[in-house]
Amino acid sequence: MGGPFSVATGISNAGIVVGFSRIPNELITHAFVYTTADGLQDLNSLITPALGFQLSEAFDVNELGQIVATGFVDGEPHTFLLTPTDGTNVADTGSSCTLLSCGLLGLLLLPVMRATTTAFRLKAAPV
Repeated sequence: MGGPFSVATGISNAGIVVGFSRIPNELITHAFVYTTADGLQDLNSLITPALGFQLSEAFDVNELGQIVATGFVDGEPHTFLLTPTDGTNVADTGSSCTLLSCGLLGLLLLPVMRATTTAFRLKAAPV
């Protein structure tokens, strides 16, 4: 994403990596997803822009490809659960507990908003 740093915060057994990266010439971060098939992608480019979400950090990803992220809607902080809509899922092998723990932590810290949009696409690629 071209900024001065990126931080990986979660990885699934399928090799999907999530985290956040600083945007060049700005003081903000954007949430990202990395797969061997698609490389590093800004999660904001994978959701419908009309929703008005600004995803700033991704924390974990489970084996279904669901991602827990934080960000903003109209300047207000929210926690999001992003769910792939392309039908690419792999069997859950246990990271759902980690994802649930991160989600519960988000519940304590920020209001929750579920983001399951038709534009969020993530192709799981085995390592």
